[in-house]
Amino acid sequence: MSAEVEFTAALVIAGDYVYIAAALAGLPAYSPHTRLFLYDGQSQQPWTKHDVSFWTIGLEKIPDESDDEGGWILCALSEEGDVELMSATADPALERIPDAGLRGPTSKGYGYLLSLRRIGGHLHACGSAGQVYKRLGPGRWVHMDAGLLQAPNVKARLLLQDINGAAEDDIYVVGDIPGPGGPEGRLFHWNGSAWRPVDIPSVGALNALHVEDRDRVWVCGARGTILRGNHRDGFDDLTTPGSRQLFHAMTVHDGVLYLGSNFGLFQYDPQRGRVARVRTGLEVEPSYVSTLGQADGVLWGVGPKDIVYFDRRTWTRVQHPDNPKI
Repeated sequence: MSAEVEFTAALVIAGDYVYIAAALAGLPAYSPHTRLFLYDGQSQQPWTKHDVSFWTIGLEKIPDESDDEGGWILCALSEEGDVELMSATADPALERIPDAGLRGPTSKGYGYLLSLRRIGGHLHACGSAGQVYKRLGPGRWVHMDAGLLQAPNVKARLLLQDINGAAEDDIYVVGDIPGPGGPEGRLFHWNGSAWRPVDIPSVGALNALHVEDRDRVWVCGARGTILRGNHRDGFDDLTTPGSRQLFHAMTVHDGVLYLGSNFGLFQYDPQRGRVARVRTGLEVEPSYVSTLGQADGVLWGVGPKDIVYFDRRTWTRVQHPDNPKI
C-alpha cells in the first residue's frame, strides 16, 4: 500500500544512505504505526520500506557483530518502549524496555520515551518522568536513572527530550519541567556513577543535544535557545533575544553549527553572534527541518515533508515517491 507520508525521524547511516521513519497521511496523530524507509542513493531503486505497529520516536544503529562485512543493525524505538532491530544477517527482532511507556504489559506508568542514542558501545533511551535506560545486550535493558526517576503519578513531570554523550562516563540528558511561567529547561550529567544537575541560564523547554567533544556541548530548544559549554566550565547562552525559533535538532558540519527549526534550516554565525538562514539555492527553501545528521562529509536535513542534503558543494533535494513534488 502506498500513501502520502510525513517524516517523523531520520538516521544518516552513510553519506548516501538514510533510514527514515514516517507516519501515513490519513491516520490520527501518533497512531501505533510507522512506515520505515531506507534510502540508498547508489541504487537504481533507492527506496525500500517495511511497516511496524508502533509510533517511532527514535532511530539508531549499532554494529552487527555477526556481519563479517561490518554491517549495521538498524534500531527503531517506540514511545512505549518497543525496539525493532533489523539487519542484513537475520530476521527483524523485537525487544521491549521493561517499565517504559504507559499502556504496555510491563509499563510502570512513567510515560513515553522520547529519544534513542548509541553512546560508546551501548544504546541508551530517555523520556518522561526522568526515565533513562541502557541496553546491556539482546533484550537486556536496565534503568540508569537513580536520582532522576520520578514517581509515575508525579504532577511536575521531568521530560527528558534527548540524551547524548562523548563516552559512557560522560553523558548528558536535557529536557524541561513545569514551572510557574511555563516549561523550565533542565540539564543533567552522568559521570559513570551518578547524575548531577548542570547549572544553565534560565531558559524554556530544551529539545536536543549535540556533543562535538568533551569540552564543546551544544543544547537547543524553544524561543531560539542555544547553549554551548560543558558540565565543568558551565554553559554560555548564545540565544538571539526575542527569537521565536523552535529548534528541534542541531549538528556541527565542517566546523559550522546547523540548526533545524520550525522556520527552516539555519546556522550559527559566531562572528555576528546570531543565527542566519541557510540559503541552499534550491527552488524552494526548506521550510521546516526537524532532524539533522551527517556522515562521510554529507549533511542531511529532514522535515515533515522534505529531505535535503549538502555534499560540501551543492544542496540537493530528494523527492519521496509517495509525496507530491515540492
